Amino acid sequence: MDIDENIKFPFYNAEFIRKGTRNVPVIFKDLDLDMGIDVALYPFDNVADKGIKRKWQLFSVFFWHKVRILRDIDNPVLAMDGWKKKVVLATCVVLNRLLRITHFSRKFINKRYLSAATRYNNIKTKSVSSFFATTPLECQIDLDELFPLQKKKFEYMYVNVPARNEALLTRMYGDYMTIPPKEKQKNHVSYILEFGEFDDIIVD
Repeated sequence: MDIDENIKFPFYNAEFIRKGTRNVPVIFKDLDLDMGIDVALYPFDNVADKGIKRKWQLFSVFFWHKVRILRDIDNPVLAMDGWKKKVVLATCVVLNRLLRITHFSRKFINKRYLSAATRYNNIKTKSVSSFFATTPLECQIDLDELFPLQKKKFEYMYVNVPARNEALLTRMYGDYMTIPPKEKQKNHVSYILEFGEFDDIIVD
């Protein structure tokens, strides 16, 4: 699933979904998306190296990504509490209604986002990023940290990982080998979760 397969899909990654399963996160429960248990694919795009071009690219991808979410989700999951959360949620509802009333189409928003994200893909740059994380550069990695790829064992198979995988993980998560306290743990809580042919062997 991606934005080409289903125009209602609100993110700019792709997902391999196991047929016969259903996994609808709470945040997507009102989107009428036929989603399943998946493995997500996150693309890397070139980041402009410096100056106005870099700032404009980062602003553009951040802006259009948030507009895309607001287009379909008026009650997003927010990592905040109190009056700030109430103000942000109220703002989201207002913006969602405005985007729908003005017929701001998904295709229009998607085109603008992809144009900004891929603007420098044909130009040699020093780093790449998966722009639609929490912030545009949360997943940034320099090419000399990415290549050459290394083979690492994951369960029963070997997979390619960045040359300096620890540097990327540390930037993104800090001490990534330590489980955070309960209040800082996050998850994609499911609204619907069905394992299909495996339902009978799943134990709570």
